[in-house]
Amino acid sequence: MKRKINMMIKSICGEKVQLMIGLVVLANIFLSSLYSVELKKEIKDIIATKKSPIIACTVVEKNRLRGVWGKKKGEEFKALFKIIARAKTHLKKKISYPKRGGQHNQWYQCGKCELPLKTITSIKHQCSKCKKVYTGYPYDDVVFAKTHRKNFVVMHDCAWAWLITGKKEFANFSKEILLQYSSRYKKYPFHGNSMKNNGWVKKSGGHLFEQTLDEACAMAKQIAPAYDLIKGAGVLTEKEDKKIINELILPILRNINKYKAGKNNWQTWHNAAMLWGGIVTRQPIWVERALYEKHHGFYKQMSASITEDGMWYEGSWAYHFYAQNALILIAEGARPIGIDLWSHPKMKKTFTHPLNWTMPSNLLPRFGDSVNLSLRKVCSKLWEPAYHSYKNNNFLPLLSDTPNLKSMRYGRKTSKTGLKSQLKNCIFKNSGHAILRSNGKSGLTVAVTFGPHGGFHGHYDKLGFVMYGFGKELAVDPGRAASQAYRLPIHSQWYRASISHNVVVVDGKSQAACKGNLLLYKNQVEFGNEKKASVLLLENIDSYAGVNHKRLFLLTDKHLILIDILNSDKKHQYDWFYHNHGSSINSNIKLVSTKPLPSYAGMTYLKNIKKLKSNKQVEFHITGDGISTCVLTAPVNGSEYMIADGPGESVIKRVPLVMVRRRGHSATFATVFETVITNEDRSVDSIKIIGKGQYEIKIKNKSTILKITEKALVIDSVEINYR
Repeated sequence: MKRKINMMIKSICGEKVQLMIGLVVLANIFLSSLYSVELKKEIKDIIATKKSPIIACTVVEKNRLRGVWGKKKGEEFKALFKIIARAKTHLKKKISYPKRGGQHNQWYQCGKCELPLKTITSIKHQCSKCKKVYTGYPYDDVVFAKTHRKNFVVMHDCAWAWLITGKKEFANFSKEILLQYSSRYKKYPFHGNSMKNNGWVKKSGGHLFEQTLDEACAMAKQIAPAYDLIKGAGVLTEKEDKKIINELILPILRNINKYKAGKNNWQTWHNAAMLWGGIVTRQPIWVERALYEKHHGFYKQMSASITEDGMWYEGSWAYHFYAQNALILIAEGARPIGIDLWSHPKMKKTFTHPLNWTMPSNLLPRFGDSVNLSLRKVCSKLWEPAYHSYKNNNFLPLLSDTPNLKSMRYGRKTSKTGLKSQLKNCIFKNSGHAILRSNGKSGLTVAVTFGPHGGFHGHYDKLGFVMYGFGKELAVDPGRAASQAYRLPIHSQWYRASISHNVVVVDGKSQAACKGNLLLYKNQVEFGNEKKASVLLLENIDSYAGVNHKRLFLLTDKHLILIDILNSDKKHQYDWFYHNHGSSINSNIKLVSTKPLPSYAGMTYLKNIKKLKSNKQVEFHITGDGISTCVLTAPVNGSEYMIADGPGESVIKRVPLVMVRRRGHSATFATVFETVITNEDRSVDSIKIIGKGQYEIKIKNKSTILKITEKALVIDSVEINYR
């Protein structure tokens, strides 16, 4: 191909221009290989000729908002009035522009106490525990980042205030902030989220923020929309317009584009920024990159980063919604220029999938690097465009029931009510999650994670679980620290590590990055006096080399029965961990206080440690908030027991835990959990290991025999094959 091109050029143009033209042709061939699809001419024409705002707000939406404003009455007008009142307060304030770009919140921590800092002044930052005061870089720069973000919110608010009222004072205020940052962007020193000036910083750093990710967020959420909204206000001179495009928007896009992140939430935000920035500057090449670039564009993201279930691949609800926010901006940015991304099957699944995850506590499980998230609070902020596109009435209970800017833009009447999704057991094979729900008065619910490792934001928690009862979270997955302490030892040694999860730790090491296997799921199983038990059997052969781990969950209306079977050709130390919210933890046998165990790294975060050895049946009661969780363990000779407390969302907020330690080539742990109102008697009598793979559970003097073989689960005489 290359030789034919060179011969053709040479015959037409001669030797002198052969090299130059050849390079141009080859460059075009290379570029065409990057973009499998080019924007249609009619879409390019829309980008080139459509009046501003091009994508931030359609004519219909603008007229709808101005119509509400013009009525001067009603609940919708009151909502807009608050928006305009807030914008008016912005006009009275002097905007402060930091002397350099912002830094990542991970630096705003006390290294000694591993706690977040408190801002005393813009140059003084204090640890709430040891009272040490931090000054200078990078602590000041974290505050700078907050100031930059606040400025962009002000700019964005004022741009919308102009569109709603038609008053140019708002457009001028927004314009001034855009111009100020246009003058500052390239002058701000280039920097990254690391203290080292290495290759990572060079490709991922920025001027305004420390990461291309944060610059992309600012572009897609505020900079491009604000510019688009005020472009038609008549407040920008030609010189000012070019300045914003050439000294702010395009430099940010070029900086973002140098880092090709691929399967990554960064790339999703890069694509959102490139699409918005490209459209408002009327440069279609950026839109083509955002949508069609091989390995990086929107369509590649949809195939690589979203499972067939609809879950973001990192397995964390915080990052699912973080990435979904960018996907919404991409789809909404493409909609006004005639590109329908909402119809992509996986796009829709990212919204329908979370509907299954309503938990009794109203908070989502903190799998991976997640934090306390209410599904309704998240969706009320993000999902208005999704309802506008899909008209799925199951979304309505999650949306705001009072008028807001988005509901008015899209014409949704907030008085309309929808249908709550029917909650039931769910198995998500692709993302590797299971939800088991019971019908008893405690509403016992168990969520299990066994899917692929989530990369940087994934935790070493395969076959781990969380549990809920009486509307409360009981069994705990801590997620990440609320202060986002990614750079501190506590993140790697506790939050990401296996020790902080409800799993079995082998030889004091965290699991390898891997996924588990689903062997069996069956509902409506008869167990003792229960006829609606749920059974889930999982296997993990990759967490620890040479160790096979099977874990059985059997959920009834009152109990969770958990069986762990671990086998290996070599001897190992097996530590079974269980973390449960509560203010106190007690046992039927006396445990002796001891110093922190130096067994492995995460142990250093434990406090109030007590331990003992026992060959008897041991039960633990974890009590708090009027609820008591009984943890009944089957006796095994030579077992060691420990109770303690470890970090929750911080090192200050503590969560009680139980550890059971066994040693040998193999180990079995058989446990029954029962949750009752404090001072109520439990109904479970005992659990025993009565043979290899055989267990007896006695509830109210009625015994049920469980047997787990290599091919089947047997409950009394009923055999359920799984191989």
